[in-house]
Amino acid sequence: PHNIHFLWSAATFQGKGELAIEAAEKVARRTPVGDKNQKFLSVPLESYVRFGKWNDILTTPAPADDLQELKMTWHYARGIAYTRKGMLDKAAGELAAMDSLSVSFLKTEREKMEKASKGKPLGKEDSIMLTVYQDLTIISRSVVKGELLAAQRNYPAAIEALEQARAAEDDLPYNEPAYWHQPVRQVLGAVLLEAGQAQKAEKAYREDLAWNRNNGWSLFGVYQSLKAQGQEAEARTTLAKYKEVWADADVALRASRF
Repeated sequence: PHNIHFLWSAATFQGKGELAIEAAEKVARRTPVGDKNQKFLSVPLESYVRFGKWNDILTTPAPADDLQELKMTWHYARGIAYTRKGMLDKAAGELAAMDSLSVSFLKTEREKMEKASKGKPLGKEDSIMLTVYQDLTIISRSVVKGELLAAQRNYPAAIEALEQARAAEDDLPYNEPAYWHQPVRQVLGAVLLEAGQAQKAEKAYREDLAWNRNNGWSLFGVYQSLKAQGQEAEARTTLAKYKEVWADADVALRASRF
């Protein structure tokens, strides 16, 4: 599954939606359902978010209650889907469910680690993973909150929430593929553009490109940001670069996230 997970990640960055979703679903099919495999089991939901498959998200059955990490992803994906469909009350309900679940999830993970350590202090690896889980819950909740607030046109609060998500993402240790499936700056940049803050959006996208080099999602965001600032010549150059790296994509972008 790890190798197929890499295929999913690469296809996602290239805008190959069909291949990415196929790989994501294959990852989940080839992964036994169980506590230690929840990251792999979450990949289809993450892929549906990336490529705007809202109905696929909302028809995905709820995971078992003991798969709390997977269930967090399920609520996160549903929160985004309901927001995109304009069903903001339901999106708020998913966010409330995430707030409640995150407390029990982090408590459960700590208890499992403490039980495995048999009374000894938690080792370095366990301590790192607890921090990872904390950051991931902050990111997922803050992204849903930010998208919901943006849909309500409360842009200052939306940007604040997404900045919290960005800071938590920056705190994550390096991993391949990354622990969080969608660079938060791609979401933050899109909301900044909606709020009329094109210069700040450009900064967010360029920061993402410094890490995820030449990815089409953020190149398209830079293009939109430059165009909004009236920098036509540089916008055309950036658009040409975007079209080059997006040549094999099967999705057309209207923003840096669906």
